Amino acid sequence: MFILIGSLFGAAYFGYNGTTIYAVIGWSCFCTIWFMISNKSVLHYARENAYGADSKPTAGSNFTTLLIFVAIATCLTGVQISVYYLAAQFS
Repeated sequence: MFILIGSLFGAAYFGYNGTTIYAVIGWSCFCTIWFMISNKSVLHYARENAYGADSKPTAGSNFTTLLIFVAIATCLTGVQISVYYLAAQFS
């Protein structure tokens, strides 16, 4: 959870310094990957509850994980771009 809130400081920093928007998109993808890795146990627990305790990763569960990644990255990028433009107004 702290990575999601802490990532906003990066977007504000990029906006205040006038960095390009592509840096914010890259930062957002990095923060999403970090969030997914740090919450790996939560994803494993969700897969166990959905498919059973002895479940192995399948193409379907990997695709679901990819969809979760895309959803988080899209939301995080939208929020960070908003923070970026807000911080750019103060520079």
